[in-house]
Amino acid sequence: MTAFVPFEILISPNQCAHLPEGCNHTAGRERMESAWGWIPRPRPGLWTSIGPDNPVRAQAGNRDRIADRRCGDCDHTFPDAN
Repeated sequence: MTAFVPFEILISPNQCAHLPEGCNHTAGRERMESAWGWIPRPRPGLWTSIGPDNPVRAQAGNRDRIADRRCGDCDHTFPDAN
């Protein structure tokens, strides 16, 4: 199974952004590639800016995915993630 790298932002089918490390909502790249999208090299501060007023679009995987909120588990585990 190919893993995501820790600094990618993953975008689920339900418009929620996740971080690969420490989140129980994610799986290996092969299992998620058709349904999920991700941002491979997010700019500094992007994670903390994701919200209803600042949605982000996937740049890889399923590029139709847009996140308008952050996973609470990821946000709690990595409050200052960039």
